[in-house]
Amino acid sequence: MAKITVLLLCVTFIAVNAQTHTKQCRGFRKLNNDEVSLSNCQKGICKLKRGRPVEVILKFTPDRDIKSLTTNVEANINGLQIPWIGIDGASACSNIYDENDQKIEECEGEKCQLMCKFENLKLLPGTEEVNDGKCRKVRCNADFSLVIKYCLPTSTFDKCKKVKDTSKIPFPECCDVCTS
Repeated sequence: MAKITVLLLCVTFIAVNAQTHTKQCRGFRKLNNDEVSLSNCQKGICKLKRGRPVEVILKFTPDRDIKSLTTNVEANINGLQIPWIGIDGASACSNIYDENDQKIEECEGEKCQLMCKFENLKLLPGTEEVNDGKCRKVRCNADFSLVIKYCLPTSTFDKCKKVKDTSKIPFPECCDVCTS
């Protein structure tokens, strides 16, 4: 049986004043600023620097036990989607913590945090490389965003098929996917 994944969280990070602002992904609920934080971001729109680690914290309360959680991380550089080597497709289950930063194995109905830290790869192109070096560094701004998705196998959404009131499901769009 082929594994089919359903998007649980999709976040594009733009941080302002020590809070991480998120862009709403089409078809999914908007995350509150206090549900997401991104390290090394203290002012304005932050540029991710090559070779520096990035730490992402997502806070959530699942309505069911999470059996499997897959991380999909990709960089969008001037419209080109590049998978984040070593992170993209990896399991995120070992990165789930409670509110007191204690590692936990189950968090159904409790507030949980997903804490991931990964290297900002040096092999990703810099602004001069993206612009073929044809403009001065100050004026070269690559369109770079970080997209992080957490996906669950559809089998964990079997309850979707039985629920009439989808307002009780945090991501009702998942029901549309698992029932079709």
